[in-house]
Amino acid sequence: MGRKYYELLSIDSVDTLRSRMVFKRESSDDSYSMHLEDGLIEMKRRMRELIEDGVTFRNCIVTGHGSSGHIKVCSDSITRRVWYDHFYRQGFDRLFPTSNGRLYFGGCNVAEDPHGWAFLAAAARSLMSNGGGSAFGWTSVGFGSPFSGHERHLWGDTKAVMVSAGGDTLRYYRNWNLITDAEGNPTLPEEGVDESYY
Repeated sequence: MGRKYYELLSIDSVDTLRSRMVFKRESSDDSYSMHLEDGLIEMKRRMRELIEDGVTFRNCIVTGHGSSGHIKVCSDSITRRVWYDHFYRQGFDRLFPTSNGRLYFGGCNVAEDPHGWAFLAAAARSLMSNGGGSAFGWTSVGFGSPFSGHERHLWGDTKAVMVSAGGDTLRYYRNWNLITDAEGNPTLPEEGVDESYY
């Protein structure tokens, strides 16, 4: 692979991609597309190949069917536990070395309820803790354009979890507003963050 930096890594399932788009989105000058057929194992293998080739990105979008606290990659569900067991502290954050990188989940309801917060926190720590960045998603059903593949959420909240470089500090945002306590200090969301095993 000749090029070493892209603005965007786009990860999606071939089956999801085909069902949502008339024209398949391909890599461009600013993006690299990873169309998966075999799920989690293929995703990890191809991400490791990118690391070995010295390729880096600023942002990432993962597109698939979702529900509270998980997103589907082919037939595999990626949950908080999968992020921690398969990606966290395993070098995958080297793909995103710049500060303020963004990890977007284009799946329905991914960020809903306390499972959603835990999912976003685990994803941010697993992929964005090298330079610091955020993971975000929505609490509603999304509608995809068959032409562009872009997801539109007409209601619900946007939730984001920002991780500091090194992964030690998390900040929680609802609709792009930092969640704070009465004194204005960053705090956990009111509904909590479900750290149970799922």
